[in-house]
Amino acid sequence: MAQGACWTVCETGNMGIPRFDLTGKVAIVTGAGGPAGIGRAIARTFAAYGAKLALADIDEAMLADRVAEIQEETWNSIVDTDMKSVFFLSTLVATHMKERERGNIINLSSMTARVAPARMVPYMTAKAGVHQMTRGLAAEWGRFNIRVNCICPGYILSSMSEEFLTDPKAYEAVTRPIPYNRKVGYPMDVA
Repeated sequence: MAQGACWTVCETGNMGIPRFDLTGKVAIVTGAGGPAGIGRAIARTFAAYGAKLALADIDEAMLADRVAEIQEETWNSIVDTDMKSVFFLSTLVATHMKERERGNIINLSSMTARVAPARMVPYMTAKAGVHQMTRGLAAEWGRFNIRVNCICPGYILSSMSEEFLTDPKAYEAVTRPIPYNRKVGYPMDVA
């Protein structure tokens, strides 16, 4: 029976294997196309821990299936984290705010909700969902005196963007269109 990467992460924790971070690492996995092989399990696990993958297999059709499978898991993980959690938490908090007939909810989206950078489709889709969801919740809950707003920061120097923004060429490309002082923001700017 095929298990997903999220199951793999939970199981490794249950077996006493510590959580490890492969963010920013590149893994070349051969034999990754098989429907139940070691290569597939390694590819799914490494993807779940944040690695960028280069997959190889002699069977191109099966390899394409594995690539699609791993990208669907990435999609679900990002949408769950960056959009669905915002909806469920907002809904939970709003039940108490409705009783008091007042409240403020501020969601964080991203400038990627309005522009389309390369290689960020799941993230920018989730953030666009948060943007539109915020508008809908504001319209729906306004009658209870609940304000729902959304902040859409641009590039912020954080653990998520640090590796990218420490490259001088990338930093220049990002800050070139920013007026005035041409710098990225910091977490405290958003706070």
